[in-house]
Amino acid sequence: METALITIAGQALKMAITLALLYIPYIFLLRRVTHFRTARTTLLVTLLLSIAVPFIDIPALHIELPYSITPQAEAIATFDAPMAEGIITDGAITEKSTIDLETLLYYALVIPYIIVALILAVIRIVQIAIIRANIRKGTLWIEEKEEYTIHCHADNTPPYSWMRHIVISQEDYDRYGADIILHEEGHIIHLHSWDILLLTLVETVQWFNPFVHMLANDLKDIHEYEADAYVLCRREDTRAYQMLIIKKAVDRASYTLANSFNHSNNLKKRIT
Repeated sequence: METALITIAGQALKMAITLALLYIPYIFLLRRVTHFRTARTTLLVTLLLSIAVPFIDIPALHIELPYSITPQAEAIATFDAPMAEGIITDGAITEKSTIDLETLLYYALVIPYIIVALILAVIRIVQIAIIRANIRKGTLWIEEKEEYTIHCHADNTPPYSWMRHIVISQEDYDRYGADIILHEEGHIIHLHSWDILLLTLVETVQWFNPFVHMLANDLKDIHEYEADAYVLCRREDTRAYQMLIIKKAVDRASYTLANSFNHSNNLKKRIT
């Protein structure tokens, strides 16, 4: 059991190193590129390679464990010293049982990592279940399209899409329905929900890696740029669409894992 946990933690560390090595060049070379498909492909390849590379034997990424587990070590870890400190009792020398400091520190990192990763995995699964359940909850009417299904809700829920489903309130549908649905259609056509699933998997395994959270923000911004470009290729009034983005930006946040119309880490950059 201990060996398996150490192996899992070691692989996660290799994933983090791989992702950092691939993502840092993106920050300097492609972050400002307006060719969204290239930027998105680069980030997706970075995520996939961060998963695959640790399972390939590459000496440069080989991480040595602080010790080798043996049956004796599993029973008790002691200092590997030429002579252990002892206590004389009734004429005999009894060795002190001491805990290997390296082992103690290692498990102090491995066990918390595993616990947090499992908690995040459960949270993500619950979030997906909630999204799926709420897509049809409170629906006034449903319209089936070839590429997607529209679910119009009675309450004032922010518009979002997940897989092949678009959720929009009746108020938004009456006022801005054409643009919002076209935007969410862009998310669906470009398969952005699948990107989010891959990103969620990597974030769960590499929750300790700050670069994965930076990459997540960049990828979600690119999703919005692609969806906005999809709209602007099919309508002429650019300024009206910019005003719609500003109006919807003040709406409350939607689901973390869904593609939300009002998502933007940098509203000014999105409008530009």
